[in-house]
Amino acid sequence: MSGSGPDRSGPDRSGPARGDGLHGHSWLRGRAVHPGAGTGELLMLDDPLSFWGGTDHHGVIIDEHHPQHGECLTGKVVAMRGARGSSSSSSVLAEQIRRGTAPAALILIEPDPILMVGAWAAAELYGHRLPIATLTERDYASLPERTLATVTVDSTMSHITWQQGPADTELPEVRT
Repeated sequence: MSGSGPDRSGPDRSGPARGDGLHGHSWLRGRAVHPGAGTGELLMLDDPLSFWGGTDHHGVIIDEHHPQHGECLTGKVVAMRGARGSSSSSSVLAEQIRRGTAPAALILIEPDPILMVGAWAAAELYGHRLPIATLTERDYASLPERTLATVTVDSTMSHITWQQGPADTELPEVRT
């Protein structure tokens, strides 16, 4: 329909949604689920995860059937297609955020209200923020595992930056 104006249903489309070249770093723009900023090693989970019964209070995956059983999520930028499980995952995630054993950030394909409630509760009760962002399937598939990544989420969009190469150097500050 001509003259109806720009599409405002998705992420900000005023600029590119992906790019390279920020001092050897690449970036993606996604949708905001919960605001905050976090940096850590990017860990791609093969399967959905429930924080209730799937992780312990140290942030380690204890679900024996999960492909990354034994992996510690603490301080990592965790990418997973979606979450699985109980509504109690929100309280487990909030407690991990309070204890400092939560991931540095979460990247999903579909927003998950249970994880958002956990992040929101921790922000309200403890003043600690866990950024949660969503990406399109295509952008999610382009994330490189085991690199240093920064996720910055404001009230309307997210910006995900990562370095080219292993996770052993610092990323530049990203301003959105």
